Amino acid sequence: MTTEAFPEIPAAVPFLECRLHPVTTPQFMRILAGAAKPSALSTQHLALSSQSSALSTQHLALSSQSSAPSTQHSALSSQSSAPSTQHSALLVTYLNAHCSNLAARDAEYRGAVNRFGLVYADGQGVVWASRALGAPVPERVNAGDFIPDFCRLCASEGIRLFLLGSYEGVPERAAQTWSKAAPGLTVAGTRHGFFTPEEEESVAAAINAARPDILIVGMSAPRQELWALRWAQRLHVPVIWCVGALFEYFSDTRPRAPVWMRRAGLEWLFRLALEPRRLWRRYLVGNARFVWRVLRARRK
Repeated sequence: MTTEAFPEIPAAVPFLECRLHPVTTPQFMRILAGAAKPSALSTQHLALSSQSSALSTQHLALSSQSSAPSTQHSALSSQSSAPSTQHSALLVTYLNAHCSNLAARDAEYRGAVNRFGLVYADGQGVVWASRALGAPVPERVNAGDFIPDFCRLCASEGIRLFLLGSYEGVPERAAQTWSKAAPGLTVAGTRHGFFTPEEEESVAAAINAARPDILIVGMSAPRQELWALRWAQRLHVPVIWCVGALFEYFSDTRPRAPVWMRRAGLEWLFRLALEPRRLWRRYLVGNARFVWRVLRARRK
């Protein structure tokens, strides 16, 4: 399933070594629902807060120069075992400061991300940086903020979900939380993400047997993107959506930052306070590196 089938997906804009699609949260929800089940394009289910639904026309006015990433950004490393870009599913993932840093040093991951049909800004730092680089995206699109609304949309439209990733028991608890928030939601299956390469065939078979409309993959980058791209042709699912640690936030495994910190772009500071030993390098060193890369790119 190629992105040409979805005219609502705006043209990608360049962002450092990668590219982004300038979408708002309502747009994003509509695109995913429409890709999963074309009859779900009705906008009456997409009522969010006026803050997230307002999109000014200047955000959509993109020059032809910024809408086409360079060939070096879309080239996949020869080491990748991924299939051609004509895969059957719409592949969706996110970009934050950490992912951007990872893409700068990992050619295989960078190439994979640049072959996804929809890449959204999941990080306020990426939104601010996109403005500084002259190719702005309208807002941060964070699944943790809108997943209850999206699950209600899926319930009303009969969109079936499969949750794959995280630790054993986590996707099941997340499914329970979402089902409570969205009565009638169909979670066709769940599976933790700690499987071996030898188990991948059976995992794919279980997903196909469950017949989901959206496969939500909750693993860390770059594993989730490389896995999704490698298996896209063999999975009979319209949409494969990579979400990182999303399941853990809805299973009492990992707390989220207060709303004011998320709006201020300080969620990273909350996470750092909770896990300083594990995350100090990602945020203290990584954020500084990200700012340096943005400033260097702006001077060019």
